[in-house]
Amino acid sequence: MTGRERPPPRHIGKEGNRLDDRITGLVAGPEQYRTEYFDPSRTVWSELVVPVLKTMDRATVAQATGVHRRSLERWLYQGVRPHARHEEVLTELAREHAAASLRGRGMAVPRELRAVLHLYADIAGEKWA
Repeated sequence: MTGRERPPPRHIGKEGNRLDDRITGLVAGPEQYRTEYFDPSRTVWSELVVPVLKTMDRATVAQATGVHRRSLERWLYQGVRPHARHEEVLTELAREHAAASLRGRGMAVPRELRAVLHLYADIAGEKWA
């Protein structure tokens, strides 16, 4: 699973919009009265994978993935999003690192990518919004 498989969190406007129209049946569904706001900057990649990769040695990550160290630094520190194939490899490397760290502490490793990365972040002392 890569960070691209799940959409970012959705923020919605008040569902009470056009309440009178909804009660009288003038609007058929939520798409006619609800406003959704997407924050494209909040993804599994930016919120979970990048912070884990930042705890790892950049030279080791670059060597393990075949990515130039400078490219890696752009992705981790300048907010540039890598190509999907690089993102997939880096996401898996972050998951493996997090899982190994959890096992090293004698902890059970969750099966789901987000759960592994969240648990690792909690242990590493990362603060999440």
